Amino acid sequence: MNNIVDKNMLTNDEKGEIMNNKTEVNEQQAEVNEQQANEKKRISKSIANHQKKDVPQRRQRTPLLQQRSLMRVPKDPYYEYRIANDVGDNISNLIEAGYEIVDRDNNTIEIDLRAQDPLWRQRAKSQSVGGGMIAYLMRIPKEWYKEDQRKKFKMVDDSEKGLSVVPKSKDNQSHDTSFSGEIKISHE
Repeated sequence: MNNIVDKNMLTNDEKGEIMNNKTEVNEQQAEVNEQQANEKKRISKSIANHQKKDVPQRRQRTPLLQQRSLMRVPKDPYYEYRIANDVGDNISNLIEAGYEIVDRDNNTIEIDLRAQDPLWRQRAKSQSVGGGMIAYLMRIPKEWYKEDQRKKFKMVDDSEKGLSVVPKSKDNQSHDTSFSGEIKISHE
C-alpha cells in the first residue's frame, strides 16, 4: 500500500482541512517560540538580579605604590627629609642630631624628650611598616644635613687613606709602589 497521497486526488474540502491544520501548527509553533523567548528573558533577568544581590560590592583598593606615601608630602626646599623607624632610641637620637618630626600639615612638632610626651605620636605624619613598628617622617635643615654629610665623607676618606700603605725603600724614603711587590713560596 502506498501512503503517498496525490494532491490532485484530494477534494477541495480535504485540501482546506490540510491548510487549516498547517496554519494551526504554525500558530502553535509561533506561540511556543514566543513562550521560549519570554522564558529566556525571564531567566536572564533572574540571573542578572541574582548576581547583583549575591556579589558583595568590591571595596576600593589602594595600589601598593600609593600605600607607601609617607614621603609624598609637600616638601620645604630648605629641609632634607627622611623616614625613621621608632626603634630603641632612634627617634630621640635623630632629634638630638637636629632632626624635627613632621606633622600631617608639614609643620614641625616640638618635643621635649625629657617629658616623654606621647601626644606627639598622634599628630606626627606616620605609617605602620609592619611587625608593630611605626615610621615617622622627619626633617633637618639642608645646611645641617650637608654639614653632616661632609663630616661623614671626611671620616670615610680618612679611613680609606689609612688602608693604603706606602712602603719605604732601603734608604728609608717613601715611594709609591701601588699594587707591586714580591711573593715568595717555599716548600721546606
